[in-house]
This record gives sequence, C-alpha cells and structure tokens, in this order.
Amino acid sequence: ATVTMNGGTITYNAAGYFGGGVMFGETESSTAITTFTMKSGTISYNSATGSTGWAEYGGGVYVVHGTFDMQGGEISHNETTHGGAGVFVGTADNASLFTMSGGTISDNSAGTVGGGVCNNSIFTMTGGTITSNTTADSGSGNGGAGVYNAGTCAISGGTLTTNMADSNGGGIYTSGTLTLSGTASVVENQTNNGGGVYNTGSLFMYGSAAIGDSSVSSSLT
Repeated sequence: ATVTMNGGTITYNAAGYFGGGVMFGETESSTAITTFTMKSGTISYNSATGSTGWAEYGGGVYVVHGTFDMQGGEISHNETTHGGAGVFVGTADNASLFTMSGGTISDNSAGTVGGGVCNNSIFTMTGGTITSNTTADSGSGNGGAGVYNAGTCAISGGTLTTNMADSNGGGIYTSGTLTLSGTASVVENQTNNGGGVYNTGSLFMYGSAAIGDSSVSSSLT
C-alpha cells in the first residue's frame, strides 16, 4: 500500500511504544502502509513516551520494513523517551529505507539517541534541513542530536545545523557506515564529544562536504 501526504497536519498524538504520529511498514502481525511519501504538511507535537519499560521510538514517524520518502513538509516538536524523536528507521536487516530530498526536521527531542533521525537501516539525504534537535541522556553510547546512525547513511546535500546532544555527536553520531559528499553541510552543532560528527564506525568524505562546529572537542572523533 502507498500513502502520500500533500498537506494537512498530524499533531498532538501519543503512543505508548512506537510511532506517536505515524507508524507504517510490515510487522510480525500485519502488513499495512509500506510506502509513505511526504510532499508537504506538518507532523508535530506527537510523542512516544510510554512508561511500560519498553523502548519507545519514533515520536513523529516510525518505519520498519517500509519506505519513507520525505520531499517536503515539516516534522517538528515531537518527542520520545528513547530514540528517533523526529523519524525512526527500523531494523538492521536493511529492509527499511528513509530518503530525504527536502523539508525540515526540527526541534524534536529524544531521551537517548537521534533527536532528528535514528537510523538502523538505510538513510539517504540529498536535500532539506535537520536543525535544532536535541538528545538528553549523557550516557557513553548516546547522542546524535541531528542523526544517530547505526546502519548505512549517505548525505550528499542538505544541512544539519544547531543540533545539540548532551553526550556525543551534536550533528551526527555514527557507529555504522557514514558517507558525506557533494554539498552536505554539518555545521554549528554542539556537544561535549564530536560537535559535528562523532564516529565509532566507518566515515568517508568526498567533494565539497563540510563539517564545522562550536563544541569543546574536535568534530571528528
């Protein structure tokens, strides 16, 4: 199935586990929306903040075994107890895909990882802006206020700016494979370790990609 969002607002919804605003893809028990295209509109002020002891992910959008294509619109002011306050991209079997060519992911707040985006599969960014997102927990494995990447992430355009992590990776925390190329810009993000990019995986840079930050440590760790 395919759903396209051309406008409107998804707002002030709450989930105990996953997907405060939108949850789609294939799960063990169902096959619902497998492709979600966002061209315009707003997904805001949603939450996945249950107190059941489960890990809550995807305050705005949660996708597992599906495709999310963001061409425009805004995902903002969503929150989650754990990861992916703006967008959570599912499992490590490379069956989930998030492509971002436009729009804005901003002002989302995650408790542990991925204030803007938490990627465990495949994330490709060619345009748009990820800005002013936060992560709160100062634990050693936490951070990635703009993007937390534990899968495969390729950024060739767009901007990650003014994101702030309490621990590692103000712009990006990557333990997977990260490629920055083209006109990708990771600037003016803040944290204690790796204001631009905190890397514990594989990092590749090409072309005119830029990293700059105002943190108290180097951009590449």
